[in-house]
Amino acid sequence: MKKEKKDKSIRWKVVLDGDEYEIKIDMSPFTGKHKIYVDDEPVPFETPALISLIAGFDQYIKIGDNHLFVTCRGGKLDLSINGVMRSSKEEFVPMPKMEKWMWILCLFLVPLPIVKRDAISALFAVVGIFACIYFAMKPNNEKTRIKMATAAVALPWTILVIFPFFIEFFQKLFSGL
Repeated sequence: MKKEKKDKSIRWKVVLDGDEYEIKIDMSPFTGKHKIYVDDEPVPFETPALISLIAGFDQYIKIGDNHLFVTCRGGKLDLSINGVMRSSKEEFVPMPKMEKWMWILCLFLVPLPIVKRDAISALFAVVGIFACIYFAMKPNNEKTRIKMATAAVALPWTILVIFPFFIEFFQKLFSGL
């Protein structure tokens, strides 16, 4: 297997069952809409652009009896052939599927800018949604993913709504002393 970089494409040449194949990926880092080709034939890219942009992707490709995944984690591309990562020779661990709880947690951040009515709240909400998706798509166990994603949602609410409410409450309570 050989990894080449020409233009903005990354190419791997692999030999599977005695035949040579070229796997090419055209990355679009700002939109998350990547294109993958096997011997110049396009492979449908299945990961939603937002998830691909934030958390990475695992793109499945079947060639003959071989199962391949083009993976991107933390901005690093790699190729898995039949369950073995090519660069590290470690076992391939797929990204978790997109769970309903992830989208429900993200929805909890939507009202934050409406409640606070300022730009900083909108910024905190967007960053919180990105962090929630990022932590929810990590290859950890589900309990850890839920805890981290919940913390990503709770932190903006705590900083911008709950904490200022208690400060104001205690200021009013002790201002008469």
